[in-house]
Amino acid sequence: MADTLARLADEGPDCIRNGDFAARIAEEFAANNAFVTADDLSGYVPCCGNPITGSYRGLDIRSNPPPGSGIILIEMSRSSISISPLLVPVLPKPCT
Repeated sequence: MADTLARLADEGPDCIRNGDFAARIAEEFAANNAFVTADDLSGYVPCCGNPITGSYRGLDIRSNPPPGSGIILIEMSRSSISISPLLVPVLPKPCT
């Protein structure tokens, strides 16, 4: 994991979509019967939208918008907080 993060820091996110690193990812997927291919990786374009926001007892909880799973994360956070008020989520800064 540390090597992957270092490579991302050095080469940027394009290394996951193209080149030898992307080929290794695609090979690993194929070896494990995954449906993601090298073409899928190279054609991927990330999207960044405004975060969705939920609230619980005066706390704002923000997460990624659809088609991401942000709403599920918000509801899970709300459930965790209601079980244990000490579990206050650390919120990411919204995309700009």
